[in-house]
Amino acid sequence: MVRKVACLAVAFSLLLMGVGEGASIVIPTTIVPGTADFDTGPSFAVSGNFGADDTINAQALGTVDLAGGQFTANAAGVITGTGTTNTGNHAGEVALAGNGLPFASLLIGNSSLGFRALFPADASAGLGSSTPPTSLSASNVRLGDLFGPSFTGITDGTVLQLVVNDTAGLYFDNSGSFVVSTTPTITDITPEPPSLVPSGMGLIAVLGLVWCRRLTAPA
Repeated sequence: MVRKVACLAVAFSLLLMGVGEGASIVIPTTIVPGTADFDTGPSFAVSGNFGADDTINAQALGTVDLAGGQFTANAAGVITGTGTTNTGNHAGEVALAGNGLPFASLLIGNSSLGFRALFPADASAGLGSSTPPTSLSASNVRLGDLFGPSFTGITDGTVLQLVVNDTAGLYFDNSGSFVVSTTPTITDITPEPPSLVPSGMGLIAVLGLVWCRRLTAPA
């Protein structure tokens, strides 16, 4: 009896691990120039349906220059340039635009979802460092956390836009670019509902249940 209970417990745990895997939005490799505003920023259509507990994985390489080169920052909006910026800031700092997000930060979204900073301006992005990185990554960012509590989901074919955060009408003298893509370790997506999609662990659990029945069956 003890052997049967233990066996079933292990198989059930594996099954839970298998069904707990969520879907992840894939961002095709995209060049986002410093002049990418809310009208001209590049966009892509998502493949699959995604809920609040699904994720997005991304990396961004490079920097953009705002205000004719007076403000250089990475995709989180953390200043990477030397000297004093036109906002009076220095390397390792951020300056907030009118929308409350860092100038030069990479935003993702659309007119319905709103636009959010894809990379947080924190220590991993060089906040507080004299030499912030120009290569950033964001792993397993929960969509509900990214787009906020009002987020209800993204349906197949929804178009998302990538934008550099700056003041409207002042993009004309920006330069530089970000190269944005899905983190290399993420190679595919699984459409919702993820709980109904068999995974490797789920298959192992099924095989484990079969083995348990054979092991505990009367001789």
